[in-house]
Amino acid sequence: MKVVLIYRKRYNEAHSIEELFHNLAYEMSKHIEIIEFQAGSRFKILSDLWCLWQLKADIYHITGSVNYFSILLPHKKTVVTIHDLSHYLKNLKGFKKWLYKWLWMILPIKCAQVVTSVSQSTADDIYNYLGLKYKKIEIIPNCYNSIMKPEPQSLLKDCPKIFQIGTAAHKNVSRVIQAISGLPCKLILVGKLSDKLKHELQQYNIKYESYFHISFEEVHRLYIESDIVTFVSLKEGFGVPIIEAQAVGRPVITSNYDPMSIVAGDGACLVDPLSVENIRRGILRVINDEEYRNGLVEAGFKNVAKYSIEAVCNKYLSVYKQNISP
Repeated sequence: MKVVLIYRKRYNEAHSIEELFHNLAYEMSKHIEIIEFQAGSRFKILSDLWCLWQLKADIYHITGSVNYFSILLPHKKTVVTIHDLSHYLKNLKGFKKWLYKWLWMILPIKCAQVVTSVSQSTADDIYNYLGLKYKKIEIIPNCYNSIMKPEPQSLLKDCPKIFQIGTAAHKNVSRVIQAISGLPCKLILVGKLSDKLKHELQQYNIKYESYFHISFEEVHRLYIESDIVTFVSLKEGFGVPIIEAQAVGRPVITSNYDPMSIVAGDGACLVDPLSVENIRRGILRVINDEEYRNGLVEAGFKNVAKYSIEAVCNKYLSVYKQNISP
């Protein structure tokens, strides 16, 4: 079986999907033939399609964001993975939203032999917002990078490092900033800081470090150096930082919203992301209650096993074999 994994063009600030499937590709290659194909710009769609057709693959798996390829690839050989609908729901209006809805979502999903999503929450969004309730969607979660391994760390009670990945509005960083106001800690941020966030960090006198355009290896280092990981998002398709933190052995504070609460299992302190006070209580409990903190870490190790690269690889291989005949 020959499978082509189709990636969007890689950008420094947005490469999590490609990183995830690149690691899956290595694991899949132990069982089947894998070709990784990175798309060019949207102006090169026709030349990309020509190259893809020449590969004569048994399966064309569109891994995210370039779903429109599904419309012109062999339908019975195409798999489309949908990670979330946040861009469509929050960032687009008018004609652009209509165009995106049809060319990036509805038509690609209709044309694909198999559609997968990374969570039931994303599948529900597809059903509810796109009117595709008749389409069967396979739920295959994300995995964590295999370099994420347990790294012992004693909580630095004098000034714990709180690690936050993502600074977009839905990541809810403003409430995290307010929640740690007055606490002796340092906030480590990965993502571009808006003027609003810079002002709030200064306003609440927060000690912080910020990083942008950094490699995955650097992100891994920051996980190891952290004491707590916060991920109290308002909306996510999945929430990979949750399982990455659990794999490294860091206590996680995340939203009690789906899919974050489902992804975290018993291995996280769940808080109301709309309540600054609730977030603050969660952070204080993790800092001050050693038994509770250690329990979260142990539960995280157990939970993250189902998100290993081997487990997720096997799910994709099963979907390929059950739904598409070479």
